[in-house]
Amino acid sequence: MGRRTPWTYNKYQRYMKEGRGQGYGSEYKPWKKISEFSSKQSIKRVPGIKTNRIHLLSKLELDHFYLMEWDDSVVDIREHFPILDFVEVMNIAEKLGVTYPVDKRTSFPKILTSSFCITKEVDGKEREIIRTVRYKNSLSNKRVLKELEIERIYYNRLGVDWAIFTEENIPKQLVSNIEDIYIYKDLGDLLEYELKKEKLIKLAQWLKQCVMVEDKPVLDIVTTLGKEFNVNSGVFIYLFKHLLASKQLRIDLHRPIDMRRSLQDKISD
Repeated sequence: MGRRTPWTYNKYQRYMKEGRGQGYGSEYKPWKKISEFSSKQSIKRVPGIKTNRIHLLSKLELDHFYLMEWDDSVVDIREHFPILDFVEVMNIAEKLGVTYPVDKRTSFPKILTSSFCITKEVDGKEREIIRTVRYKNSLSNKRVLKELEIERIYYNRLGVDWAIFTEENIPKQLVSNIEDIYIYKDLGDLLEYELKKEKLIKLAQWLKQCVMVEDKPVLDIVTTLGKEFNVNSGVFIYLFKHLLASKQLRIDLHRPIDMRRSLQDKISD
């Protein structure tokens, strides 16, 4: 990964011409890209199911991203969303009596970004909310707090819901489970077993019924079904996680997923 270069007017112009911070859904281009950061940083890149694109710069951002992906009311996620209104944010900084952040090498004003601009559908209407994700210990940094206050006031003036999320806002077990099943939402990988999609769907529904009515460990059920249908039991394990990821089978994901046990007490309506 490349090293970060000085922030200049020409670089700002290039970002704008590239369309960064603009667009919606899969067409959106984040202001920051992971290829522009040092490899020493904890950087994650995950193919978003809702956007088919995501650039994440920390494990905490990844955790919050999983929660947004799991939330059915979220219809769009735009990461590293910039505030491009220079005049407004610099006026806010001036009224606060703080120095607006600039590049130390060039003195060119920086662009403030929020971790996520999230579009949610509420009561049939779409609304945008802003979430800035920060580790709790970073909030003791005065410079960080000043930038966050500028950000908060800016969005407050626009009437946009803005909030800070830290690791304390993350339901760890839920996120761990979502992370485990996330990649199984698509049946694509199973097609390599030369099984037609129609058959996989039927096998998944059969598995669902068995899990719902039989008070047996999931591993026992998938082993039995594997022998019955002459299919590798690993296919049924994949299908089980697919049912969870696609929410065709709903269980309490705030508790560990233990396939060595029956899920009768975890299944929800």
